[in-house]
Amino acid sequence: MQGRILTPAEATDIFIAQTRRWFMIFGSIGLVLMIGIVIAGAVGEPNSTLVFILFALVMSGALVLFMAWILHRRVRVFSGKLERRCEGLMPVGTVLGIDAAALSVGPETYAWPMLALDTVALSSGSVASGETSTPILIVERLSVTARGKTFVLDRAMTENGMLLVDNAWRRLRAATPR
Repeated sequence: MQGRILTPAEATDIFIAQTRRWFMIFGSIGLVLMIGIVIAGAVGEPNSTLVFILFALVMSGALVLFMAWILHRRVRVFSGKLERRCEGLMPVGTVLGIDAAALSVGPETYAWPMLALDTVALSSGSVASGETSTPILIVERLSVTARGKTFVLDRAMTENGMLLVDNAWRRLRAATPR
């Protein structure tokens, strides 16, 4: 699996595309629910069909405005963190690769036993599981050392960053004595 270090503009574009994809999924679910409500209302109260349609249109507009506001806010927060996320990264365009044997950074390859975790940056979230929620930690950024060099792997600033950072974390964590 390979990736490369992104420019801040590329990272922001990818972030916006991912957020829009999620919004399209949630918006589609909302649209299907509103159509179902309009159909159920029209069947149950045929005289009020126009009211149900107007209500669905108003709610659709409100949902679109709300999601646009959230997107704008999320992009502003993401952009505010970009300067900090760029600290310590390899130059833009540096190709990173991970396989079973090694981590490749540009033209250099480092076997997993040669690498050590320096720092790990985590974010927290939760996943709903029935009536409760399970807290989860997400590895956002790794600092890895090898032969006196330090490499920073950041999931937002790297193409395929989620896969690269998670796989590097799993391999390095398994190799680290407890």
